[in-house]
Amino acid sequence: RAAVERIAKQQHDETRNTALIEHDLARTLPRLGYFAEGGAMRARLRGLLFVYCALPDGMAYRQGMSHLAATLLLHVHEPRLACACLSALLTGYPLLRACALLQFEPVLRYFDRALAQQLPQLSAHLRGLDVSSDTYLVRWMLPMFTASLPLCTACRVWDAVIAEGDRALFRAAIALLGL
Repeated sequence: RAAVERIAKQQHDETRNTALIEHDLARTLPRLGYFAEGGAMRARLRGLLFVYCALPDGMAYRQGMSHLAATLLLHVHEPRLACACLSALLTGYPLLRACALLQFEPVLRYFDRALAQQLPQLSAHLRGLDVSSDTYLVRWMLPMFTASLPLCTACRVWDAVIAEGDRALFRAAIALLGL
């Protein structure tokens, strides 16, 4: 209800959020077709993202949030519950929250240390090529791999994150790099 009131009073950055959300909708899980123009779930995804961004504790829309919300809608059919789940993901998992708030530096530093410990040769090789972890990690983290892995594989990462915490995202990223 609070989100609907904020939308009605225009107490959120509706113009900015609208442009970013609309731009991202067509790119959200494109192989499924549910979220494409005319797709069966596009309107629900749009509504969920607008409501989340208008929540008092919600945040401005960031590229990649549509993938989180879409994955939730595929599994949680009640939009209010999906919105609550999105809020819980972005507030309850520090790594996700940092990415959503565009606070990448601490996340990248921590990941670089973990990569150097787990895969020291690869880490040195990437540094030698001047390939920074922000080149790939940012695109993987906020959408929790749903934009870069097959959905069934990404959902296994989600299971690990929910069961073990958001550091499972780092373990998945290091495992992916180690292939």
